[in-house]
Amino acid sequence: MAIKMEGEFIPMNEIVERSGLTRQRIDVLARQGRIPHEQPGRFRIFKRRDVEKWLRERKALAATRVEAA
Repeated sequence: MAIKMEGEFIPMNEIVERSGLTRQRIDVLARQGRIPHEQPGRFRIFKRRDVEKWLRERKALAATRVEAA
């Protein structure tokens, strides 16, 4: 089954760019279940919709921490 990377799925390099995290850190967080993903075999795939939500939540949490400081 071929995986279409445009639209529904988001490539790792875009997650790296938008999150400010390294590829290695994203892999660790995905293994820990802290970044939504699927692994239908050898490779992890990230659904754009789920990653967008995770990025928004991460940004909101960071803003809350700044306000509390």
